[in-house]
Amino acid sequence: MPAWNRNSGTGIAGLIGLCFDIYHLNPNASRWVEIGSYIGESALIFAAFPYVKRLDCVDPLVVGSKIKDKEQRFKERLRFFKNKVTFHKTTSDIYSKAVENNCLDVVYIDGNHKYPSVVNDLDLWYPKIKSGGFLCGHDYSKRPNHRHDGVTKAVDEFVDFHDLEIFKTYCDTSFLIRV
Repeated sequence: MPAWNRNSGTGIAGLIGLCFDIYHLNPNASRWVEIGSYIGESALIFAAFPYVKRLDCVDPLVVGSKIKDKEQRFKERLRFFKNKVTFHKTTSDIYSKAVENNCLDVVYIDGNHKYPSVVNDLDLWYPKIKSGGFLCGHDYSKRPNHRHDGVTKAVDEFVDFHDLEIFKTYCDTSFLIRV
């Protein structure tokens, strides 16, 4: 079980629910990008679904001093999916420039949780998603004293500005927006 949720399974259940919902809404949603992959816990769940044909994981791995250890843990964790998962040790800003508009089915944002960074990621990746695709992310919650209120504020403003709606939220604080 992932280190971030050893006991309850909430993180796994939320991501599995999100993946099932995406499949039921669009079984051809095969090209995914994950912003903020850390050591590959979420990526492992995404990659396990057979309809996910390509998963690009983007993370500069600059937090902490054991960067090589984090990168090694990511590669070890996803070794069974090396034909469909690619790790990009770079920033969201830089990698987004290499991705064409309207070519992705799913973008899952779980990078820097500060408000300006979330706004930036939403703005960068929204044009990259095909019509009928999905913009998703982690740490969205309306609970009082939620520790990532910048994420919630940025997502709420984004959906209001673009006249979108949050299709669903999950027990792990993931959210799903249909584009």
